[in-house]
Amino acid sequence: AVRADGATGQSHINAGAGAGGSLLLQAADILLGRSARITANGGDQIVGGGGRIALYASRTLNMPDNTVQAHGGFNNAGEYADRLDGGAGTVYIVRPGETEGELRVSPYDERHPVTVHPALPTPVGTVGGTALVFGSITVGPRGVLRIDAPYSVTKADGVVVDPTGLLVGPDVQPLVSFTTTPAAGSTVWQNAPI
Repeated sequence: AVRADGATGQSHINAGAGAGGSLLLQAADILLGRSARITANGGDQIVGGGGRIALYASRTLNMPDNTVQAHGGFNNAGEYADRLDGGAGTVYIVRPGETEGELRVSPYDERHPVTVHPALPTPVGTVGGTALVFGSITVGPRGVLRIDAPYSVTKADGVVVDPTGLLVGPDVQPLVSFTTTPAAGSTVWQNAPI
């Protein structure tokens, strides 16, 4: 196993969990058995976000499901839909003979496969930044991927989003407006403690 996981948070001293770290693996052959793990998972309790993993294989890549993980930490405060888990990290995979990689974002945690917790979003890119090119994008169960830079996907049918997941691109910008004029019939409190 190769792990860059964040430490568990300590709620009794209000210390947050660690985020997953970063792993870069470049090799001619990447062969993982079913029990192998490459992880950059966020810490549990007061949750940490998942880290970043990049795999580049030039000749052979064998990677069973869930052997490479970068999920966020699990919120141990009960199994309720208002308990947020840490945002997933990213797994970027460049297969032999390909130039654009697969971007995978999934908060799936095999220790809690049926949790109802929503996960915090996973940001990728920067607003107004360089355009990103992916071979494919996969957003797993409960995943929220927010891509802030312009992006494209080169494979036909290259975007797969789980029914419980969400992909938000740079074209989706919230509209927020403010005014200094109170609405008719409202009360304005000034110099009052809140």
